[in-house]
Amino acid sequence: MDAYSSTIRNGAKRSSAFRADKGFEVDIDGNIDDADSDSDELVQLLALQSYHLPGNSWCQDWWQFMANNHPVFGICCHNKVHPITSFTRIIALIGTVTFGLALTNLFYVFFLWNPEYDRVIASMVTENGKEYVLTTGMLLLWTVGGGVHCMFNLAMWHIAACACCQSGGFCESCACCPSLGKYMIRFFIICTAVFSAIVIIIRVSMNDEEQKDIYELDLNVENVSEFSFVFNYLVEMTLSFFVYYPIGVTVLFSGCLACGKNIPVIGGRPYELACEERRNSRRGSVTNV
Repeated sequence: MDAYSSTIRNGAKRSSAFRADKGFEVDIDGNIDDADSDSDELVQLLALQSYHLPGNSWCQDWWQFMANNHPVFGICCHNKVHPITSFTRIIALIGTVTFGLALTNLFYVFFLWNPEYDRVIASMVTENGKEYVLTTGMLLLWTVGGGVHCMFNLAMWHIAACACCQSGGFCESCACCPSLGKYMIRFFIICTAVFSAIVIIIRVSMNDEEQKDIYELDLNVENVSEFSFVFNYLVEMTLSFFVYYPIGVTVLFSGCLACGKNIPVIGGRPYELACEERRNSRRGSVTNV
């Protein structure tokens, strides 16, 4: 997948006989201690959603980040030594789908309670007389909702990886459970599912015949069809996964938000390249001593 992980995998064949107790084997220069250090470093970089792996070009780094962290592509394309397994990724995907459902229902309920904010921006009438409309509610769901959904995906990945408990993490020696992140993400997904169920119940109750008189809302079939819940949900999910996520990742990856300064997260790949240079210089000074 990338230059760094390929070097590690090639060296694994030479060191597997001596390190059968490891989940994966690494060898760079035939030195077992260095191999352990390099393997721990790779696990940490992957768990931290690093924009850069040592030895990678810009395109290789962009692809490894997408392949290791994308909610859909990451299930099959992630690095073999990544601390988040395919099973955990499938669970995370179920969680993000559930979150999208809850988010769409939340927007739907908000505009049912506040119909004055859901205004028609544009409309189109087909030859057979069917009208399609674009409302402010749709735009907010597809933009703000999709952005929030994208940030949720990135946050879930950090929780699932739990970098501090992995090999090379600062809590590695005292962490009671290296798989803590996997259990944490399952807990958050259960909470998301409960929240989604509550919002769906509210939405269904508002669409009930008895509730129409209470809220005095015009929920005729003709009006509801103009704001198709399923259509908006699918559009929001598609935009979040395949439009906003790649765009957001590329913006963060480029480091343009940091305006040339070394700032974590928003500094992107340039920041991590600078950090790598500082680490290499410190190692070189220690070696010379």
